[in-house]
Amino acid sequence: MANRTDIVKESSPQSQQNHTSAGDAARPIAADSVTVEGFDRARLSPEEQRRAQEIGAGASALLLKGLLHRHDPREFPVPPDPSSPEAIAAALVHGIDEPQFERMRPRIERLLADPPRVARALGALGDIDLRKPDLNLGRLLKPSTGARQIAPARAAKPPKYRRLDLLLRSLYCADETNPEGGSDSMVLGSLLIDANAHVFEGRSVVCGDFDDDGVRTHTYGHLPLGMYNLRATPSYPKTFYCIFQLVESDSDDAEVAHALSKGLRTIAMVFASYYGGPVGGALVSGIMDFVDLMVPVFCDEDVFPPYAVMLTLNSEGQFGGADSKDLVTSPIRGHGGAYQVWFKWHLA
Repeated sequence: MANRTDIVKESSPQSQQNHTSAGDAARPIAADSVTVEGFDRARLSPEEQRRAQEIGAGASALLLKGLLHRHDPREFPVPPDPSSPEAIAAALVHGIDEPQFERMRPRIERLLADPPRVARALGALGDIDLRKPDLNLGRLLKPSTGARQIAPARAAKPPKYRRLDLLLRSLYCADETNPEGGSDSMVLGSLLIDANAHVFEGRSVVCGDFDDDGVRTHTYGHLPLGMYNLRATPSYPKTFYCIFQLVESDSDDAEVAHALSKGLRTIAMVFASYYGGPVGGALVSGIMDFVDLMVPVFCDEDVFPPYAVMLTLNSEGQFGGADSKDLVTSPIRGHGGAYQVWFKWHLA
C-alpha cells in the first residue's frame, strides 16, 4: 500500500472525477445497480478447463520466449522464419521501449530463477524447453489464420447500432490494502474480447487515492474504456468479455499506468499472433491465466487477480435503449484489500 497522498493530475481523468468520503453512501452510482459475478472457471466442463490451461500455457510460453530472447538472445534463440509465432512474439517484445524493459529485466531474471513458477505456468506444455528455437506449439494451439474478416450484416433492415462501448462509472474501496495507515493509489487496466475472439487492450486509468477513513469512491462520469465492433459477427446473439486488471501503485502512478497499458497491449498482440479459435469460457479462462502470470512482469507493484465480466447481447433492443443499467463487480480482492468497479455498456 502506498503511504502517500500525491496523484499525477495530468494522467487521471480529473475533469470527470469526483469522490465521496467514508460517510457517504456505499453505493456510489445507483441504488438499483446490478452485481455482475466474476468469471468462474469451476463452471467450465473438464474438457473446457483442460483447453483453458492449454491456451494460457501456450500464450505464456510465447511471451516468456520473447522476453527471454530479448534478455539473452544467444541463450534463448528464435526460429529464423519471421512469421513463426516465436519470432513474432520476440519482435513484439522488442517494441517495448528500452527504459521500461530495463525496469522489467530484474523481474524476468527472478522468473527465470523460479523454475516451479514457470512450470506451473507452462504445466499443460509438459517439459517444454524455452531454450529451443521452436516451441512446437502447433500440437496444442490452432494457428492464427491472420486478420479476421468483418462479416456483412444480414439483417432485414440496417442495424441501429454499430458499436458497443464499455464505460467506467466509478471505483469503490470496500477495504484498503494491507498494511493500512496510508492510502491506496489505484490504477485500472482492461483487456477486451469481442464476439469474434479478437483480443485488444482497453484504456488504463489512474483512478486516484483511496482510504478506509477518507475517500472511498472516485467517480468518472461515463469514461470510455474501450469499444467493440458489433459488425464483427453477422447475427445475434453476440457475446463480449472484459477482463479488469487492478494494480495498487507504490511509485509514479502515470508510469505504472503506462507499464500496465504496454503489458496488456503486448499480451493482446502476442495472443493474436497464434490464436484462431472460437470465443468462449475456455478462451477467457486461458487469457486470465496468461494475464495473471505476465502482468507482474510488466508492473512491479501490488497486482490484483484479473476479474472478467461477460455480456451476451441477444438483440440491439436488449437494453430498451442505448444504455444498460449501472453494473458493479463483486469485490475484487488482493493484498488484503477489496475494490468494486462500477461500469455500464453503451450502444452507439
